[in-house]
Order: sequence, then structure tokens, then C-alpha cells
Amino acid sequence: MNEIPRNLKPKYAYFSLIIILLFTGFLLVFDYFTLFYNKRNNSDSNYYSINRNDLKKNDTKSLKHLSDNKYLKILIMADSHLNKEAFSKIKLITENFKVNSIIHLGDHTDYGSVSEIQLAKEYLDSLGKDYVVLPGDRDLAAAGDDSIFYDFFNKTDTFQVADLNFLLINNSPNFTTLENRYLNYLTQEIPKADIILSSQPIFVEKGNIFESKFMGSLDKDYLAQRNLILDKIRESKVRFVISGDHHRSSSFIDPIRKDLRHQIVGATAENLNSNGLQIKQKSFQSQRVLIISISQDSEILIDELEIFEE
Repeated sequence: MNEIPRNLKPKYAYFSLIIILLFTGFLLVFDYFTLFYNKRNNSDSNYYSINRNDLKKNDTKSLKHLSDNKYLKILIMADSHLNKEAFSKIKLITENFKVNSIIHLGDHTDYGSVSEIQLAKEYLDSLGKDYVVLPGDRDLAAAGDDSIFYDFFNKTDTFQVADLNFLLINNSPNFTTLENRYLNYLTQEIPKADIILSSQPIFVEKGNIFESKFMGSLDKDYLAQRNLILDKIRESKVRFVISGDHHRSSSFIDPIRKDLRHQIVGATAENLNSNGLQIKQKSFQSQRVLIISISQDSEILIDELEIFEE
């Protein structure tokens, strides 16, 4: 084997050093951009970092309205991926703020096997609250559809709180279009809804490189269905569309209808598993949930809570 000439060896060393420095710089910029991006996205909403000791001492003065009994409170979570530790923290939050019920928007598991779905249900049951659920794309993987998921969980399409109508949209598959019967059902129910909850986002703001995936972004036939649903939402009285799936929270005003807000819930997972890679959730964003507070006269307050670290 021919040896590398001595006068070329430093060039390879310099090249390797440059690559390492560029990669290190990218990671630093990525971490900084993540922090800046999180702050920008939450500048127009109520965002709080929760401290475990404050919860234990019930010292949460900045969140006084969350302890106000005049509001019914719903905690919304997503992308838990069987993170048991997150549920113990969420239980403390639900008890402290007297949360009435819980909504999980999908990706309870990594693969959607029978054992995983069963364990996900046990975690939700451990919170001791009424809950409604949607599956995520990960929860469909083992069966190829939502059959295993709904063997364990009850299917809920609509419910009412005060005078507000909630509609749940199961758009969890990434490539499989909705059945025509279900699509027709949705077009009839959307005009009645005030708040829509969906497995994956129906609309995202252009330019968000971390939130590029939405309903139909991976399949043109599915995108046509998304466009029909989005048009119906924009023609309706819907005030909020709340979704999961991104592992990062964001919030923005609809560009066509300025009184419509699209809200994406952060994740409660420990890790993000993608294409064989396991990345810590906190590399993207700290663990977060939403709490919707609803008064008897249908006033709506939405707070984003960063879950404390142990």
C-alpha cells in the first residue's frame, strides 16, 4: 500500500480540523437558534416554566387563574412516546391546577404494538382524570392502521365544554387518505366546532424549517383532502386548531382569517427517534404541555407550560 507523502499529511489534518470546527459551530448555532426560535414562537402566548418546588409549595402566583375554580381546565399533551417520567410530572401539574380532563393528540408509543398501546393506556389511567385521545402516525405502525389503538382506547369525535364544541380530527396517517365517509363527516362537523384538535397540523406557517410536516405534505392526494378541510375551517367559526406531532410547540395566526389561531403542542417524550437516530427531546425543545382554561361564559385562556426537570 502506498503511503501518503509526508508533505500532504498536514493538509489532511487541517482539513479534518476544519470539518470538526464547522460541525461544532453548527451545533452551537443550532442550540442558540433553538432557544431564540422557542422564545420568538412563544412571545405572543402565555408561556411559563414550571418549578417542581413551587408546585409542591403551591407557590404559583403568576398562574393564579389556573387555580381559579371558575375555569374548567383541560390539559393537552402530545408525543409522549412511553416516557413514564413525564406522566408523574404531569400528574403533579394536574393536581396542583385542578385539571378536569386530559387530551392526548397522538404518538403515545414508538411503534404501536399491542404491548406498547397497553402500556400507554396504563400511563394515562395513572393520571386519574377523564381523557380523550387521538392516535399518531407512530401508533399505527405495527397494525398499519388504528385497529390496535382503538382496541384499547375509546374513540371520541366530538365533545362539549360550557358552550364550546370540540371536534377531534384523526389525520394520523402520513400517506393514507381519509375515507370519503369520514371526510364527508368532517365537512359537516367543522361548521359546528369552536376548537379543533388534530393528530398532525393542518396548516403550518411557511419558513418554519423545524415544522415543515403537516397533513398532506408527503402525499398530493392527502394534500387535496387537507385543502378541503382547511377551506372549511376558514369558512367556519373555529377559533383554534390545536395539533401535535412536531415535538416542538409553535403558535401563529392564520394568514387568511386573522381571528383563527393554529397552535402546535410541544412533546413530553424523552427522545425523538427518527430514521434510526435517537435524539434527546431537549435538543429540539424542552418538554411542554398546554392547559386550556374555559369559563362558564366560554372565555378561553391558553397557557403553555414547560415541564420541570428533576
